[in-house]
Amino acid sequence: MSTARRKAYRTAEDRILLAVTVIAWLLYLLSSLLLSWSVYHILANDHMVRQSAKDAVHETSGWSTVQRTEMFQTAIEYNNRLEQRFGSSIPADMRNEEGQPLELLDSEYINMGGNTIATLNIPGISVTVPIYHTTLDTVLDKGAGHMYGTALPVGQEGTSSVIAAHSGGVQGLLFSRLVELRQGAYFYVNVYGTTHAYQVDAITTVLPDQVEQALQEEIAKARTATSATAKKTDDPSDMRTQIPAPDKSGTARVSMVTCTPIGVNTHRLIISGHRVGTPSPAPAADSVKDTRLQALIWALVVLVIAITAAVIFHIIRKHSNIKTAKGRHHA
Repeated sequence: MSTARRKAYRTAEDRILLAVTVIAWLLYLLSSLLLSWSVYHILANDHMVRQSAKDAVHETSGWSTVQRTEMFQTAIEYNNRLEQRFGSSIPADMRNEEGQPLELLDSEYINMGGNTIATLNIPGISVTVPIYHTTLDTVLDKGAGHMYGTALPVGQEGTSSVIAAHSGGVQGLLFSRLVELRQGAYFYVNVYGTTHAYQVDAITTVLPDQVEQALQEEIAKARTATSATAKKTDDPSDMRTQIPAPDKSGTARVSMVTCTPIGVNTHRLIISGHRVGTPSPAPAADSVKDTRLQALIWALVVLVIAITAAVIFHIIRKHSNIKTAKGRHHA
C-alpha cells in the first residue's frame, strides 16, 4: 500500500473512531440526564409524600378528646358491619355495571376520617406515608391506599386492615424498601392523633390472583386471636368493640402489600403484623434508627473523602514531578 493510501486509510479510521467516541459520549450524557431526572422526581415526590403525612398528623393532633372518641366510635361501627356487608370477600377495585368503582359509591367510607385515614411510619426503613381511601391508581400515585372492604386501621380488636403502595416508581420511594423488613420489625400507624405500634409476624410472596386468599387468612388470624382472648373475659361479645390503649397489645392486624420484584412486578409481597404496646415492647417510633441508611451515608462520606484525598495526592505528586523535571533540566 502506498504512503498516500495509508494516510487516507488512517484519516478515515480516525474519523470513524471520532464519530464513535462522540456518539458514545452523547449516549452517556443522555443516560445520565435521564437518570438524574428520574432520581430528582423520585426524591421530589417522596418529599411531597412525607410532607403530606406530616400535615395529616399535625391536623389530627389538634383534635379534641371528644372529636377523637367520636371518630374511633364511628370507625368501630363501620368495621363491625363489614362481615355482614361483604362476607369473606374483599371488593377493592371492583366496579358496578356502569364501570364505577364500588368504593367511590360508598359515601360513608369515603368521608371517614377526612382527607386521609391515617399515617404509616416504618422508621427502620425510613418510610412515612399518608394512607388515603381506596387503592385506585389515582390514590396510589400520591401515597399509600387503604384496601376497601378491610377494616379501617384504628387498632380495633379482631380486625385486619390492608395498606397498599407502589414500589420502584417515580411516585416516590413509598414501599420500595418494604422488602428489607424482617420478622420482629416494628411499624406504626397514627390514626386520629393516636399512634399504635405493630410487630411484623408474617412475610409472604404470592401471585396477584392469590392476594385475596392470603388477606382473608389474615382476617381469620385476627378473629381467631380475638376469640381466644375473649374466652378469658366475662363478656366475650364485647371484644370487637374495644381499641386497646397505645401502651397495650391487642389482636388487631395490619398488612402491607406491594409489587415485587421491583421493575418486574410479577408477584405481590405481603408483610403483616399484630398490635403491640409502645413504648414497650415496641420502642417509641422516633427512637428507631434506619441503620442501613446511616451506613450508606457514612460509606458515601468515606468515598468522597477518599476520592478527594486521591485527587489532592495526584495534584501534589504531579506538581512535585514537574518541579523535579525542571530542576534536572536546569542542571
